[in-house]
This record gives sequence, C-alpha cells and structure tokens, in this order.
Amino acid sequence: MTVMATKNFWRRPTLLLQSRPDSALKLLNSIEKDVGFSEAEWMQFVWNCAQARYRMGMSLAEDSLLPEAIHYYRERKDSSRMLDGYLLEASYYKWMKQEERMDEAIENGLDYAIARKDTFWLLLFYRGKAEIAYLRNDHSQAIELMEKILQYADKLSVREHCSILYDLGLNMALANHPSSSDYLEQSIDMALAAADTASACHYLRNYAAFLANSHEYTKSNELLHRVRRLMPMTDNYPILQVIFAENFLNLHQLDSARYYWEQAWNNELKQEEKRAEGFSVRSALAQLKTILDYTSGHLWTLSLSVGLLILSGMR
Repeated sequence: MTVMATKNFWRRPTLLLQSRPDSALKLLNSIEKDVGFSEAEWMQFVWNCAQARYRMGMSLAEDSLLPEAIHYYRERKDSSRMLDGYLLEASYYKWMKQEERMDEAIENGLDYAIARKDTFWLLLFYRGKAEIAYLRNDHSQAIELMEKILQYADKLSVREHCSILYDLGLNMALANHPSSSDYLEQSIDMALAAADTASACHYLRNYAAFLANSHEYTKSNELLHRVRRLMPMTDNYPILQVIFAENFLNLHQLDSARYYWEQAWNNELKQEEKRAEGFSVRSALAQLKTILDYTSGHLWTLSLSVGLLILSGMR
C-alpha cells in the first residue's frame, strides 16, 4: 500500500469497523508500519486495530499501545471516543487479567454515561458489570444490576428485554430467590409472543436443566417436551436427550431412561463430524451408562479411541 493510500485509509468512515471488522483488520494489517505516520495517524491506527479485534471478540493482549492511544484521545477531550475508550480499556485489562483496572474502567465509563445521560452506554456498562458479577458468582450484585436495567425496559429491544429477564431469573435461581421461576417464565413467554422460537427454546432448555439440578425432574421433563413441540429438530439433540435420560433415571423409570440414553448415543455418533457440544456430552453419556448398567445389572464396555467413543455391547 502506498503512502497516499495509507493516509487515505484514515478518512474512510468508521462503518467498516462496525459492520465488517474482519475486513477492517485485514486492511489494517496490510498497512506498512514505516510510512512516516504522524502521531495522530499512529494513534488512530492503534485505536482501529483494537476496535476491530474487540468487535471480533479477539484478545486485546497484544494491543500494548492501546492505553497510550486512549490517554491520547482523553487528553484532547475527544468526546466521540470517550465512551468507546472506557469499553476498550476495560476489555484490554480483562485480557491482561488485571481485574482491578478493568473494574475501574467500567466504573469510570458508567459515571461518564450517567453524567452524559446516555442511556445506551449506561445500559451497556450495567450489562457488562452484571456479566462480570455472574462470572464471579456474585449473584446478588448481578440481580441488582439486572433490576436497574429493567427500569429502562422501554429502551430495550424485545430480544434484549427477554435476555435480561432470563439472566435475572437465572441469577435469582442460583441465589435461591423465590421469584426466579417468574422471571424465567416471563422471558420464555415474551420470546414466544415475539415469535422468537429459537430464544424461547434456549431459555426452556436451560430452565429444564436447572430444574433437573434442583430435583424437579417431572417439571423439567415437561419443559423439554415443550421444546420438542416448538422445535421438532431438537429430537436430534443429544444434550436434550441426556437431560431426559437423567430425569427418568432419578424418577426410577429405567426403561425410559435407557430409551433416551440410546437416542442420545445414536444421535451423538451421527453428529460426530459436526458436533457443537463436544466431549462433555460423551462424558455425560459414559457416566450415565455406567449408572444405568449398575442399576439394571447389565455390563457394557465403553472404549475411547482417537476422538471416538465405541460401544462394544458386551454383557
């Protein structure tokens, strides 16, 4: 790329970074680094690289000059980059495993959004804080933040509203809050009312798994049957059938447990090449089979070779 082409790149609209960050990053990586950047051009280059990686969910650990770029724009009171700067700063320190600095960046960003009365960024930082609280098992703080977000429900899209209700219900369930099922069911009903069947089934499946862990096996099965009715294709999902099998095992209905185990196993083998769930499903199936065999008095042998679990079927 020539010097002129390089410098013209900075004049392109930021739409490329927002809509096609992979293409933006490819262009950025093609730029020669010794073309005589001015300080402003170099800072914009660093900033754009970080923005592209952030939008692609990539690590920012290699963006070691990002703090310098953020400081550069803050010092010049560039309001168009201020809130993005706090977000990038928080993400950078997350990847650098510097949690205190990450928390500080989020708090500063939240304070700035509040001062600007910028609801979009306010909700974004609230959501970020809530996700961090969840990952830290601080469900009380996550609940508090989700409730704050719901105060702005009219600013949320239907999908965002559903997601917040679900996340609130999930955190309440993990905190043994009595209202957890109300919010989980609200998220499902709202998603169905919006014809978002995929999200509703995602919530239903996870809610069913939670109920199973809470020993509510019959209600868990009821929810799983709802998923099957709403999305018949889920009959081929091993993870769904594993939950069914575990529930029936715990209900001491061994014939049903074995039926769903076999369904799960057969579908798992069929999906060997395109599986999304991975080894955890095979591991769960192996453990469940051991329990079923012990309970029923039969002995089957499970062999693990390179990437393939083989049922040899010996009594």
